[in-house]
Amino acid sequence: MNNHDSRRVWPRSLKLLWLCSAILLLTARPDQACTVAAFSEQGQLFFAANYDFAYEQGLLFVNPRGLQKSNLRDVESDRIDWQARYGSVTLNQFGRELPTGGMNEAGLAIELLWQDDAVYPPPAERGNLNELQWIQYQLDLSATVSDAIAAARRVGIRRVVLPVHYFLCDRSAACAIIEFVDGRMTVFSGAALPRRALANTSYAVSLAYAERAESRGELPDDIYDHRQRFAIAFHQSQGNAQLAPLDRAYATLRAVSAQPRWRDLLAWIFHGTAPGFTQWSIVYQPQAGRISLRTRSNAQLRWIDLSQLQFACRAGARTIDINSGAGDLRPLLHPAGAEQNAALIRQSYAPIADQFPPEVQQALAAYPETFRCP
Repeated sequence: MNNHDSRRVWPRSLKLLWLCSAILLLTARPDQACTVAAFSEQGQLFFAANYDFAYEQGLLFVNPRGLQKSNLRDVESDRIDWQARYGSVTLNQFGRELPTGGMNEAGLAIELLWQDDAVYPPPAERGNLNELQWIQYQLDLSATVSDAIAAARRVGIRRVVLPVHYFLCDRSAACAIIEFVDGRMTVFSGAALPRRALANTSYAVSLAYAERAESRGELPDDIYDHRQRFAIAFHQSQGNAQLAPLDRAYATLRAVSAQPRWRDLLAWIFHGTAPGFTQWSIVYQPQAGRISLRTRSNAQLRWIDLSQLQFACRAGARTIDINSGAGDLRPLLHPAGAEQNAALIRQSYAPIADQFPPEVQQALAAYPETFRCP
């Protein structure tokens, strides 16, 4: 090839490279790919959940019963006061009292997931909780799915950052979805919840897609499409009958686990949009009172049995780094100090410090220290 040809071909190749990059960037979006599925086996419910986000740090908290609480709020009209009726174990990335999921000693388990098409109702006049504290409020006060649905109708919800919906199950193996569609709270439970799974699109849309695909003999296989991932999660949770139930739960979570892709990495490099990968994989067993856990940086199976925990108010809150330990986590628990909570908040809120400046982060870290035992 002569020099003249080389000069002609190189710019064309460069243009092609940038065209491919541009297409990837234009089609890229931050995938919030959380997924849940629930199934019953041998008289036990297994509620499996993948938590997908841009980073994996977090704390597991043991929250005592009996504490007198008042919610986080910007306006006094949002105030809600309550006393925790049940102790709980929660998984927290944005500070104590702001969990993304957890289970209480009565066997109620809750996980949140991003909801792409969420439209929240206007704030209620009777008081409002933010989308994370809503979970802690429910775990503090509700023993069953029915209790939680009733409580959700008593209080309002005010979205602060994330558009989310919730998947709940209890010790009786009842499950429900609570989400926000067209400006109102919508509940799916009992016969209205024929497929116990959820991803990041409203349940009715996901269910319609899965039933249509099944009627056509289609086999969804794209876990980065929210509706397809819903169908895959349900199908996987109903299969693998040869596996032990806990292994089946984790096989389901692996089948829908979000991994790094080139378009996500390019969006991160060029736009600063951190991609969401599967960071935590959790299995709740409400009847057994056990939470099992694996994380991206610690694939060892870990668990904690709520029946072996002390939830008395004077025992105080205890904690452990969510990525540490192996096997039974109970011996590794230690008192939940304000500084460890503050360190987690500084790390997790750093990317959104424009919305949550240092003084707000300090207030969030100090907030749990205002609770008192009666």
